[in-house]
Amino acid sequence: TNAEVEASPLFNADDRSGRNIAFGVREFGMGAVMNGIALHGSTKVFGATFLAFSDYMKAAIRLSALQHVPSIYVFTHDSITVGEDGPTHQPVEQLMGLRLIPGVDVLRPGTAEEIASAWQRALTSTDRPTILILSRGEIGAQGSTDQAKQSLENGAAQIKHHDEAKINLIAAGSEVQIAQKVSELLSLPSNVISMPNLSRFLALDDDKKQQIIPETGTKNVIIEAGTTLGWQGIAGNDGVIFGIDEFGMSAAAQIALDEFGFNAEDIVDKITQELQ
Repeated sequence: TNAEVEASPLFNADDRSGRNIAFGVREFGMGAVMNGIALHGSTKVFGATFLAFSDYMKAAIRLSALQHVPSIYVFTHDSITVGEDGPTHQPVEQLMGLRLIPGVDVLRPGTAEEIASAWQRALTSTDRPTILILSRGEIGAQGSTDQAKQSLENGAAQIKHHDEAKINLIAAGSEVQIAQKVSELLSLPSNVISMPNLSRFLALDDDKKQQIIPETGTKNVIIEAGTTLGWQGIAGNDGVIFGIDEFGMSAAAQIALDEFGFNAEDIVDKITQELQ
């Protein structure tokens, strides 16, 4: 993961002024050192690696939550779009597993504005760790600053609203872009909802939830390139979940997405079949 403090050298035996530490494939060590720096209290600290390798530092993440340490974990390459590296580098169950840890803000922003808001929230946190889940490639979804603030505050927000919506398209991260495309292709009116913080949304009262995801006369469709486990409560009994409950494959990003049904055309076809 290419994440560093610009204009600063590497910290090493000959130069202790550097603000960048190269840990190599030493994820748990990185997490433990991050917590130590954060506990010292004078410096904000973040560390970055592939999402699939968050498993190696899970104990450090859990301890940062237990100790209310505001460490910032940046996990990139967040889905099967990792590409030719194959299943060893493609996360499936990691994201939902991280969401299960108490006392951690797990943020998977779906627009550029949400990324900026998520980073700001991480930097201002004083008593809990933040995990930023980011994609390998560019984020193409269109949002707004106001929407981004709402989605980080409430866990989710509508990017597109239709007064007579029949479908709620709910997505996170780079899949928000797919949801927007699905909305364009659907013959039925739809809302598009970005949900960067599932846990925060679930903590809302029912009235607030229904303002974001209307229940009357609508079907919920979940789109996230990870395990479907954990989304059933949002989808509802008659909802549809597009996810991945198996290991990925070694292939170019778009080929992998097509293989697992993560393109707008396939999703539209499946939704249409469900409504017949």
